[in-house]
Amino acid sequence: MDYKSLKYYVTVVESGTISAAAKKLYMSQPPLSNQMYKLEEELGCRLFERTTKRIVLTGAGKLLYDRAKLVIQNIDVLKEEISDYDKKHSGVVRIGMVSSVADTEIAARIAEFARLHPGVTLDIFESNTYQMLERLNARTLHFCIVRTPFVPTHFKQETLINGRVVAMGKKNFFDEENAEQAETTKTGASAKTGRSDTISLADLAGKPIILYRRWEAIIGGFFDQHQLPFHVVCRNDDARTSLFYSEQGLGVALMPISAAHSENPDIVCKEIEGNPWKTDIVLLYDDTTYLPECAKDLRDYLLSNRDTQS
Repeated sequence: MDYKSLKYYVTVVESGTISAAAKKLYMSQPPLSNQMYKLEEELGCRLFERTTKRIVLTGAGKLLYDRAKLVIQNIDVLKEEISDYDKKHSGVVRIGMVSSVADTEIAARIAEFARLHPGVTLDIFESNTYQMLERLNARTLHFCIVRTPFVPTHFKQETLINGRVVAMGKKNFFDEENAEQAETTKTGASAKTGRSDTISLADLAGKPIILYRRWEAIIGGFFDQHQLPFHVVCRNDDARTSLFYSEQGLGVALMPISAAHSENPDIVCKEIEGNPWKTDIVLLYDDTTYLPECAKDLRDYLLSNRDTQS
């Protein structure tokens, strides 16, 4: 196996047919077919089934595809870093970023940095947190910007923005609490109990919950700790998905406060009493590996302008 044969293989898989891949690679089909047969012969197994419509990957073929992509990315990254080694204010910065960061001040700071450094190219990868961690571990990212909480890692972690989790859903999910709060206020009980912009953990318990997949064990464990029911109706990997299904009336979304914005007048956003869960935006990087100067500059720019007071 070499770089070229792996590149050919990945192109064949992503194109769906050898003929389509040959067109992308600007070569004729027979030589490409021969390359695929040679690769299978070298590995001693079939990588895909050839049909008249599309190729179908075998288990070994899927494994090779996943690993080959990482190998190709690493080689491309190495070429890029060698090329940029002596460049101080230009080059490519590869950033991983979760979708819920896009509407925050951090994205604006990255844009400002790019304007101040016209020689820098931003290569932004958007995915969920755990996919970002995999990319960072494979060294195909210089750093990533993700949300807590997640399983602890060996990467260097710097907080950029402090945040918290709020509850968001249609008014009918909170009508009972609002009625109780109104009655409490009428009878002269504590002002805190009568606030309509908060919800207690006990009142949240048992409601249909929408949340990030990776938060389920952490938040569910908290409910278990307090011996309260916890019912998940939708788990997902994106704040926009949580928002969409809360607007559809599926349940109450537990979301980062910075992403809890809706134009729907029937949607209510409530603070959770005691703010039991933090969801900080953090920058992760591997401080034991090489970073090009332009990546260091952007990392330092973000750290020097962070806001951890909110």
